[in-house]
Amino acid sequence: DLRSRLADDPDAVYLAALEAQEDRILEAFRTAVEQSPPSPVRDVAREKLPQVKRMHDRLREIRSRAGN
Repeated sequence: DLRSRLADDPDAVYLAALEAQEDRILEAFRTAVEQSPPSPVRDVAREKLPQVKRMHDRLREIRSRAGN
């Protein structure tokens, strides 16, 4: 929040922070699917990974359109 208050383009700061968080989330889901032993957590991660990927791609698209 402080960074966005000091920035010339606060929206760009928020979008960059959101995208960084989405990168970490996507990586966590991929790791759970690819490296976890069979378990309910792995099953949920496998089921939800396509949705997480779509949301990640959508945020990247929004950021790209915003010119950031």
